[in-house]
Amino acid sequence: MDNAGVWLLLMEDLKKRGVYAEYEKELECMFYDWGFGMSISMMLRKGYLLTVGEITLLKEMLLRLFHDVLKNPYVVEKEDEWDIILKRILEQKTELTQDDMKGFHHELIGALQ
Repeated sequence: MDNAGVWLLLMEDLKKRGVYAEYEKELECMFYDWGFGMSISMMLRKGYLLTVGEITLLKEMLLRLFHDVLKNPYVVEKEDEWDIILKRILEQKTELTQDDMKGFHHELIGALQ
């Protein structure tokens, strides 16, 4: 979870420096990849079982900053198995359940291999 927090701080710093607006789409995709996706990947690679609360928190962090991330042209282009699963997590309108998490966990582990 520290990884996502660092990405949040980076986005805030880039806004303060006036760099953010010029590269918003690129930064949005980077946060999707490295703030959201990599945070999930790092926990899974360490054998950590993700909870509904953790995935929900990561999802909310991303969508709070970038509510249209799924319309980002760089994100739209991503079509590998990993990204398809991440997009499904982000697209889910209902609150995630523990059963949802078990399914996503299994799929995400498979996509990492």
